[in-house]
Amino acid sequence: MKGLPKLVLSVAVAMCVSLPANAGLFNISINNLGGLTPSQSSAFDGAVAFWETYLTGVQSVFDHSIVIDASGTSIDGVGGILASAGPTSITQLADSPFVYSNKGSMQFDTADLSNMERNGTLFDVIVHEMACYRIWNFVDNRFYQTR
Repeated sequence: MKGLPKLVLSVAVAMCVSLPANAGLFNISINNLGGLTPSQSSAFDGAVAFWETYLTGVQSVFDHSIVIDASGTSIDGVGGILASAGPTSITQLADSPFVYSNKGSMQFDTADLSNMERNGTLFDVIVHEMACYRIWNFVDNRFYQTR
């Protein structure tokens, strides 16, 4: 490829590569409301780092903060319900048609916490609760759309 076609292709590729993205960042924080040991709390920090790595932005120019209240509490005893989670507040960013959770709650059964930590599943359960129980508002693998 010589001359003008090569120049046009180079300019087109450069324009595509350098266009600004319309994505705000996810900022996730955990409020430990009690019932969790320091080592269990650190598993939450690891789960936050996991999701902040994979959820690289929201469809907005604004950043989006999510605060999750986490606690260890008695739910139903050993081996039944390990944890539960869900959004407690939602928001819509000014330039986005999507609704996002901005606050959520996660409760982990104190009868199961030590066993999950000991057998190495606590991190996985925390990640699961953050994702599958709609902290992120996924429906059919996408965020709720309001417009």
